[in-house]
Amino acid sequence: MRRAALLLALVLVGAAARAEERVHAPSGLAYEVVPPTGWDGEDPVEVLVLLHGSGDRLANFRRAMRVLVPGARRFLCVYVQSPEERGWPLTVVDGVAALASEVRAAHPGEGTLLLGYSAGGQAATACLFQRPDAFDGALITGAIAHRPPPDDPRVRARLLCWAVNPDDETFGGREAVERLRGWLAGAGYDEARWRIDLREAPGLGHRIDGAAVQRGLDWLRAGLAAAPATDDDRERVAQVERLLAGRDPSPDDLRALARPIVAAPGGEARDLLAAALAGTPRHRDPAVALTGIELLGRARVAAGAAALAAALPRLQRDPARQAAAARALGAVPTPEATRALLGVLRRKDGDLAPQVAAAEALARIGGRAEAPALIGELAAAERDGRGRLAAALEAALREVTGHELTGARVWRAWWEQVGRKER
Repeated sequence: MRRAALLLALVLVGAAARAEERVHAPSGLAYEVVPPTGWDGEDPVEVLVLLHGSGDRLANFRRAMRVLVPGARRFLCVYVQSPEERGWPLTVVDGVAALASEVRAAHPGEGTLLLGYSAGGQAATACLFQRPDAFDGALITGAIAHRPPPDDPRVRARLLCWAVNPDDETFGGREAVERLRGWLAGAGYDEARWRIDLREAPGLGHRIDGAAVQRGLDWLRAGLAAAPATDDDRERVAQVERLLAGRDPSPDDLRALARPIVAAPGGEARDLLAAALAGTPRHRDPAVALTGIELLGRARVAAGAAALAAALPRLQRDPARQAAAARALGAVPTPEATRALLGVLRRKDGDLAPQVAAAEALARIGGRAEAPALIGELAAAERDGRGRLAAALEAALREVTGHELTGARVWRAWWEQVGRKER
């Protein structure tokens, strides 16, 4: 009993806020800004404004989202606190829009999205419908619009996604969903710009469905990156291919050619670049190989992740390249990337750099499902005296679970008593 009480105390400590709460001076709204895990502050990043459910606190919502929805850790997240004890007043619309615009102006390069749960979903809907200039799209979960969307071409141009459980009667259930479909069709909203993920999840009720929210975020990100490649983009990719086919390609020239593509929002151009770079991790010139690995990660597309995941096992004799590839895989969360990184963690050789890099990458893209493997590797690292790797593994565990614990024994006890039961 004493051990269980100690564990519970540690878990409660781990649930404490790790970001600084601020107040937006013009609106008086309290908020926290949480940067993407491992972000260098320079690469383009999407802003995600998150509005919690009725009666909740932003710190609780932050922890829940970063654990239940690993993809949220890839955004520059702005968690906003409702000024009311219950619900969200509609007077917050202008304040939320102003806050989002200010954060976006400080970090230009990608889009701005809204995510709202329950009462926060209703508030997010109002923000998008009334201030579409401030947002590129919204993901609403645990809520459905109570009135028809506006006849506004600016709103019709935005991305709209609802992730709802039909057994959740708090928003009206299936009848409310079908009414919304009719409203959207009647108002002329393009079916390619909206989506309703109606997931059968018996027993879930009004709780957050992490998998459905993750799918919604992935759909929104794909929509933001859907811009086709321009003729200039295609010419740059062709120049990359010619450069790599040459005898002595310059890493600096390669980086200069790729820079406009990796910094742009166009997903097709980044896919083309990733295809051109697919073979670079095994290039004969180590400098070119490392540059190619870096650019595959910065492309932030599934094609780049696939190339890196395929290259990882073949780079075992070059720890520097394997470590670089593992770090780059932290930019794109795919099942293949996660499996490849876990494979690197299980290696037992003298060079820790690839394993440390894999742990750091899993801190960015791993989820609760990876916790048992991370705990097992942490126990082995502690036993073997590999302190640097143990520190990286614990940092990853804190990201994927939202708890601040220390030591493999405590982590294992937490998992057995609490972790495997948490959604």
